Amino acid sequence: MGNSSPPEWAVAAALHLYRRLAIPPPVAATCLSLTTITGILGALLAAVLFGGLGNPGFGGPWPLLGLSAALITASTPRLLYPSLNWVLKLVGRPPIEVRLRATHIVAVVLALALAAGLYGAGFGCLTYAFVPTAPAGIGQLIGLFAFAQIAGFLAFFAPAGIGVREGVLMVGLSPLVGSGPAIVVAAACRLWQTAMELAMTLVGLAMLRSLRLAPGRFPSQENPSPQPSD
Repeated sequence: MGNSSPPEWAVAAALHLYRRLAIPPPVAATCLSLTTITGILGALLAAVLFGGLGNPGFGGPWPLLGLSAALITASTPRLLYPSLNWVLKLVGRPPIEVRLRATHIVAVVLALALAAGLYGAGFGCLTYAFVPTAPAGIGQLIGLFAFAQIAGFLAFFAPAGIGVREGVLMVGLSPLVGSGPAIVVAAACRLWQTAMELAMTLVGLAMLRSLRLAPGRFPSQENPSPQPSD
């Protein structure tokens, strides 16, 4: 429910699961930090690639290639870790300690960009369902949706990005389909996302129940299991 609930709830739920898995707090904080930043980079990459490809007036392939290369470069450890630790220092959080290879982080960002593209394609289908004659291409709609997702996530003053995400969608859709249909599509998008995430939450809870998670099921790094003696 990360997109349809306040981010504090999602963080609290993630930290609770980490505790159930006996994962040390520093590792949990690192995972949350990396998940957040790679998710934002992946959504930006999807917005640039799909939105630019779907917009003939973007200026050709070179701006797309340049922006995409910049985002992928920002995913490398040499730039990512210092930037992320600087932000964590500003908010009074400890720096991340885990170090992943550049290929691993870039692969995660590319996978998240693809996921954001598929997510945006679903929004495109939703738009065409309400406005079959919409002149926007699917790439434009994917790019618009990705930008709206980022804006809603970064709007810390708005719980779950309510109003901000819909505002971005309405501003982007109004020139294409008119203000009335844009309002309807933006509202329907919120309901669609909430219903989908609720369904996936139920699936996740069922999976956790099937695994029968319990405190201490996985040994923590602070209390490793004893090694057999020779």
